[in-house]
Amino acid sequence: MKKPLKINIFYIYDSKFENLKITLCMKKLIGSLFIAGAIVSCSAPKKEFTPSYSKADFEKEVNGKQTTLFTLKNEGGIIVTLTNYGAKIVSVFAPDKNGAMEDVTLGFNSIDGYINGDAGQGAVVGPYANRIANAQFVIDSITYQLPQNNHQACLHSGPESFYRQVWDAKEVQSADGPAVEMTLVSPDGEWGFPGNKNVKVTYTLTKDNGLKIDYEATTDKSCYFNLTNHVYFNLKGEGMGDILDHVLVVDANSSTAVGDSTLIPTGEIVDIRGTA
Repeated sequence: MKKPLKINIFYIYDSKFENLKITLCMKKLIGSLFIAGAIVSCSAPKKEFTPSYSKADFEKEVNGKQTTLFTLKNEGGIIVTLTNYGAKIVSVFAPDKNGAMEDVTLGFNSIDGYINGDAGQGAVVGPYANRIANAQFVIDSITYQLPQNNHQACLHSGPESFYRQVWDAKEVQSADGPAVEMTLVSPDGEWGFPGNKNVKVTYTLTKDNGLKIDYEATTDKSCYFNLTNHVYFNLKGEGMGDILDHVLVVDANSSTAVGDSTLIPTGEIVDIRGTA
């Protein structure tokens, strides 16, 4: 059995939150991918906090399936809201150093914002995140044609992929904390990708203020998978200006090079040890 690979992806710091940090780590296992983000704050909320939107704002029938909103809370005062439309993170509310609650991710206050606007915010992206050159790939001598939605490339598996689908979802209780489990079945050939694909994403708000994301996927044909979450962070709070004074540290020894403005990886692995 292959040894699990664990990679710390980034650390972000902003003075408004004093000790608030977000760290992500990735553990690659056979058949599954795990990403966890720790959201650590030094202060508890000053008073009971309620988001400006409600569950009713996220209830709508889309393509014959019902969308909804889930809310996860823990004793550290962190509140995470999620929608099953695209398996999205809607908000992550955390207390700053003075106990004031701020949403440190970008999103919309209703389901219509995601349907009519940028559906990628906070979404699970798949089957393949990022760009595929010429919108095609070859597996076992078979060429698979994908949608072209970024010049001649396929970006994030096309314009109607995982992030615009209504997932089946349910609340579950794990040993680590409250969680929401979302599942999606993508049939063979959907958006050009081979195999009947069964995908499960579980969001868990942990007792130590971590937001853990577990990805699992199976398929009955060989297929490329590159799942991710497309969340945007602003530790000042949503709508509170740019992030140019944030500090971002990527804990990695290498990165993939991109060739030109198409931002498609060339396949070259660049040694970045000792760089900043």
